Amino acid sequence: MAQQLVSILANQRSILQTPGLLTVTSKRFWRYDKKGNLKKRRIAPDWRKIDHNPAKIPWGWIPDSWKKENKVDYEREKQLVKFIPGYKPQLRVYEEPNYHEEPIYQLTSSTKLLEGLKQSLYLTKCVLFEDLPERIQQISENVSISNQDDKIIQILRQCLLFDIDPKYLDKTGTVFYAKQDYQSVHPSLERYCPNISENLIRLCQSQCNKYPGLSRRIQAKNLETSVVFRRICDISRDSASHLGRNWLIMVKGSNAMQLLAPDPLENFANETQVKETEKMDLPDIFPVFPIVDLEKSQVYEPVNSTGLLPDFSHSHIHTIVMQNTKGCAPEDLYGQMTSQLFSALFSRAIELYGDEPMNLPKPISGQCIALDGKYFQFMCMQLNTTKLNSDTGIKNMVWIDNRLKEVEIETYGETLEPYRFSSIPMYQECSPRTWRTPDFYTGYDPSVFQTFLSLWLNGAMKT
Repeated sequence: MAQQLVSILANQRSILQTPGLLTVTSKRFWRYDKKGNLKKRRIAPDWRKIDHNPAKIPWGWIPDSWKKENKVDYEREKQLVKFIPGYKPQLRVYEEPNYHEEPIYQLTSSTKLLEGLKQSLYLTKCVLFEDLPERIQQISENVSISNQDDKIIQILRQCLLFDIDPKYLDKTGTVFYAKQDYQSVHPSLERYCPNISENLIRLCQSQCNKYPGLSRRIQAKNLETSVVFRRICDISRDSASHLGRNWLIMVKGSNAMQLLAPDPLENFANETQVKETEKMDLPDIFPVFPIVDLEKSQVYEPVNSTGLLPDFSHSHIHTIVMQNTKGCAPEDLYGQMTSQLFSALFSRAIELYGDEPMNLPKPISGQCIALDGKYFQFMCMQLNTTKLNSDTGIKNMVWIDNRLKEVEIETYGETLEPYRFSSIPMYQECSPRTWRTPDFYTGYDPSVFQTFLSLWLNGAMKT
């Protein structure tokens, strides 16, 4: 009878048996993780940072005394600083050290713009050209690497087929796999995107013997830039008159990799083409307000910085390489490319010519490449002016490779409208599940890397 009772309890509860003692513990008191190890209590690293306030519940359910009990005593916060080393008190907004009466609108690499590229073009006073500059196209026609396509395919195979670690598998549900075999294994975007990017750069740098200018460049990772400028909108909107038309904007850049050179990049447009921008109009994003997505703050420190020392030998921006590991849409990614490239060029212009807004005596140019391992986006920018206090006059110029703007996309037998701004795929599929060809890839486009190579060799060869 006792054995039957023990077996019944074993099915319902966990039994912990020690010499001379039998203890029955309910399942709800178990403290074990999935691996069978005893769970440890989570202790906050700093008790001063713990939020003791209750969770955010509907306002109608909050007791009457809750607001009074949880009200911050600012005077007591100031006294705690004297007795607790390292304590950061909660201050009123106007008591912060960097408080300003005029608010600032911040645009960072994590800001997602509602209108994407159009909004970023308007904020930076840029006009758009949907073809790359002529010099880039000429370089693309005259430059190649021996066995170029074979080397690119080998890079794709190495990064997508054979460079796989089980802990880096794609577990987000975007790739279907039912068994843990070679046909179901697929690396995550955070793993193969940097690998493909670094291998393509290494392949371009292998041409140093042929183009000695490549050896004079350096690569800087996670270089932070910051610029502050005043943007004045000429278009009046009565519906948003409380926001005004005079804004102080800060653009912060934190790029994955910047290619720096000792000499500036040659301009993409001549003086005649720059003067023609006076007749061009900025993109219209009405009824969307230009600063609708920007973070508003009154606590800030206006700093213009290139992220480099003033006397650094390689202080000229050449190319920014952005890795789209978050899967941003093409238009959103174009907007980030514009803001990041503008921040790098504008900060360099302030360092050369000062803070006073002006039409630059010599424009500053730069390039940007964004990729996620499969889809690529290319951009060139020429900064002609730092006068952003009007929508008229000389404007900055942006070129993108939008060759797929007229291509219709078919999905499940339905023809969708073509994207306004699209990215360019290097291949259609590259995985062990590709049965159409024994090479495990389909739809390879050699022109994508040809554009990548032409941007990388720009300035290192004589045209």
